[in-house]
This record gives sequence, structure tokens and C-alpha cells, in this order.
Amino acid sequence: NPGIESLAGYYFQIKVFISLLYKLQIYDEAGYEFLDDVSIIKDEDSSYSFNTNQKKILYQVKRTNVQKDNAKKVLYNWLLADVADEYHLILAESYVCNDEYFKEDKIQEFYDEIIPTEGQSLQTKVYNKYKNGTNSDSFTQKITHIISHLIIHQDYKPDDEIFNNYKVLFHFTSCYIFRIKGFI
Repeated sequence: NPGIESLAGYYFQIKVFISLLYKLQIYDEAGYEFLDDVSIIKDEDSSYSFNTNQKKILYQVKRTNVQKDNAKKVLYNWLLADVADEYHLILAESYVCNDEYFKEDKIQEFYDEIIPTEGQSLQTKVYNKYKNGTNSDSFTQKITHIISHLIIHQDYKPDDEIFNNYKVLFHFTSCYIFRIKGFI
């Protein structure tokens, strides 16, 4: 059932978001469906001074195997986003990523396949930004940056991350630990 699968993917994304919240430091910002599925902006100098020494980390979260079509969608999202310092692709356990689509030798093939489609699809937006009347230099620079800063997390288990990271915070013997277990 596609509806159930969609909800399961959404639930997995929420769990990933919660598992990553534990890593935040003071002055860091977390976003859910803001810059990407999940995003973290780390304030490297801990001063909360806007646009100074910040590190932007974008996360695409998938509960499906990543093959050519959805690998393209992941890259389209990142091509349309502002430049980030890190790009993470997180896959739920038992799903795999065919990472051949995230290799530099695929850049030209990927670029050649970007054609406008009906409506406002991601592909059309990428076409309008990088191909409609411009050359491929900015596209090549951005996609090369993305690929060189990409980290793929296969077999990610947010339940384990949430339980192990938050059990100390909520005291292992307290009632909160049972609420965490109920959530995951």
C-alpha cells in the first residue's frame, strides 16, 4: 500500500531528526523540512552571529532503495539548495544505495539527462537554474562539490541512536525511558 509506505517513510524521517537532535550544541540550529528533509546549521564559533562561521549540513532521508531515479531526485534537491558543507544520505536498515550515481564520472551523463518536464517538477527547476540559457560550468562546480562532500549512511537505525543517546539524559530507570521505548 503506497499510503502506508509513505507514512512509514515520514515516521522514519521524524526518528532520524530526533536522533540527530542529540548532537546539537548550544547555538546550533536544526531544521525539519526546512533546507532539506533534515538540516543542521552549526555555529562554529559559538557566538550566534548570523552568517559568520557556520557549517551547513543537509540530510536526505530515505526508506527505500536508492537507484538511478531517486538518486537523481536527491541530487536535484541538493542542486536547488544553497551550498552546504556536508551532504548526508541516510537509508533505513535493509535498504541499499547504488552509489554509482554519485560518482564524478556520471556528472556529464546526469547533466545531459536534465530536460524540462511539465509543471514545476524538481527536474524542471534544475533545468531552469542550470541549463536554460547558461553553460554547464556552475552545474559542474556544484555537483562536484556535492559529490565530494557526500556521506552515505546505509543501515541507519534511529531507534538505537535515540535509545542509546537519550537514556542517560532521561535516567535509565525513570519512566521517561519507557516512553522513549514506546516511541521507537
